[in-house]
Amino acid sequence: KINEDDWESPLDYLASGLREIPLNLQLIYNYACVNEKLGRYDIAIRFFGYAIEIRPRWTDALFGQAVTYFKLGNFKMSKKCVKIAIHNYKNSCFEKLEVMQYF
Repeated sequence: KINEDDWESPLDYLASGLREIPLNLQLIYNYACVNEKLGRYDIAIRFFGYAIEIRPRWTDALFGQAVTYFKLGNFKMSKKCVKIAIHNYKNSCFEKLEVMQYF
């Protein structure tokens, strides 16, 4: 089990960073991940959602949200997030292949 006291300092550090640069995608994502690890699922889902708003096709944030929904027992939303992530990943792979064909 994760000791919450071990994560308070990194969580405070990330929160401070978000106050300074609130739209930083990595800070938002990492803040969501730490909250998920601490069992603060509602906060994690909200921040994974913010990351997805900024970068809608980002599979890491979608899978993070899927894991969090799964831990909450919301399997329907978890499955939906996984499907979207897989769809986005497949499409981005095809886009890369199309670009590479021009070289």
